[in-house]
Amino acid sequence: MPEISVTSAVRIAHLTDSNGILTELRSLYRDARRGVLEPSEATKLAYLLKIMSEIMSLRDMEARLDALEAGRPYTPRRISA
Repeated sequence: MPEISVTSAVRIAHLTDSNGILTELRSLYRDARRGVLEPSEATKLAYLLKIMSEIMSLRDMEARLDALEAGRPYTPRRISA
């Protein structure tokens, strides 16, 4: 298994909404283009971010449906990272 180096300079976006996921995807793209991150690693991480985005969308749809069925207004909520 390859050794993973973690430095304190690494900044990760808040992954609580689509803007945070987009910010992180942009960072992955730049790092892969610059050679800081292997493209295969960037692909794996981007896939995980895609899954997180899909789950956020599903969670939002469920909350909207629950509100609709209960006859109350929908109030968006943020997830914790």
